[in-house]
Amino acid sequence: MRRLGPYPAFYLSFFGFFAVSRSFFAIHCKDIGFSAFEIGVITSAEDLATIIGPLVGIHAATVWLAPKNLVVLATALSILIYLPLFGVDSFVAVLTLWFLACSLMRAPLMLVEAQAITDAIRQNLHYGRIRIWGSVGFLVATWLLGISLDLFGPGSILWVGLFLLILVLYSVYLVKPALSNERGGAGERVASSSFLRVCLRPEYANIKWLLIVSALHWGSMGTFYAYFSLYLRALGFGGSIIGVAWMVSIIGELFAFTWYHHLERRFSQLFLLRASILLLAVRWVMLWYSDSLGWILASQILHVFPIVSFSIPSMKLAHQFFPEEFRSQAQGILIAIGLGVGVFLGRILAGFGALFISSDAELDTLFLLSAMMAMVSYFYSRRIKEVDVAQDGAK
Repeated sequence: MRRLGPYPAFYLSFFGFFAVSRSFFAIHCKDIGFSAFEIGVITSAEDLATIIGPLVGIHAATVWLAPKNLVVLATALSILIYLPLFGVDSFVAVLTLWFLACSLMRAPLMLVEAQAITDAIRQNLHYGRIRIWGSVGFLVATWLLGISLDLFGPGSILWVGLFLLILVLYSVYLVKPALSNERGGAGERVASSSFLRVCLRPEYANIKWLLIVSALHWGSMGTFYAYFSLYLRALGFGGSIIGVAWMVSIIGELFAFTWYHHLERRFSQLFLLRASILLLAVRWVMLWYSDSLGWILASQILHVFPIVSFSIPSMKLAHQFFPEEFRSQAQGILIAIGLGVGVFLGRILAGFGALFISSDAELDTLFLLSAMMAMVSYFYSRRIKEVDVAQDGAK
């Protein structure tokens, strides 16, 4: 743990708060009277923040504050903006506050993650040993949220979120000495106006198809992120069971990260990418097909393959496909397009679909829409061409 430095504490707390935003905030919104469509719009603000937050953070770290000061300020401001959520129940107010709080939280993640990757390379460590603490944090927070929901009701969700945000602020102070004390570094690394022109060049067509596949893949997750917990609660499951349903998938992730290297020894990254998309479509059909707890938990176990077996190969393929000058930006671009644009559009689309559903117990119908998006993603993945890694590395 000592070699990993202060990063595990940050990942534990930050992705612990991620459990609130991804898994349980929709239940809070339902409790204060919002419709399924309004909940879809509000929760999509987090995905919009994934696009805008890092851009604002890059600009701030370039011309305004050094990264080590920016992470503290952004986290503190996010807590201040989060506090009024305890007293508001209007759609516009909740949407605005949630978007601002999530946007501010994206800057610390971007800056700390960049430094963690750099330090891991310098110390010859596997970045996965650091990043896995985020999955642990999500797992523990989900368990805590499930218990608090059963014991104290939906009103406890915001309190757990506030507790986790305070832990994030504390962890940021621990990480602060490792960050740069100079402005400009982050912005200089990512600023470029020629990326779009590169994507349109025929020899880099793989980049275009990979980004489209990523957007559709993560877009199919929009229904899940927006309505899964709400759907389970409508079926009569308590907070502990909802927590277990989320925990099953995260426990699977922890194991999957450890044995993924065995898969990539036998199969190409592109094969694993396509297989993960097909398994994702199967998962959504399973959630639509049956509302039994066993079937739901089985679909959550299947979560492991579309997430781990998509995220890792997509990053490695991006490294192969992107020109040398853009490779350091590959992760940020994929996140912005996939977890940002993709999930945002997926949630909005699911929200419009929810307008035609009479009760939350029928939200499973929307998983058919997710399955169709996954299949379209698979169709476009067939346009991606295999690249000779040895040749690519010689460019």
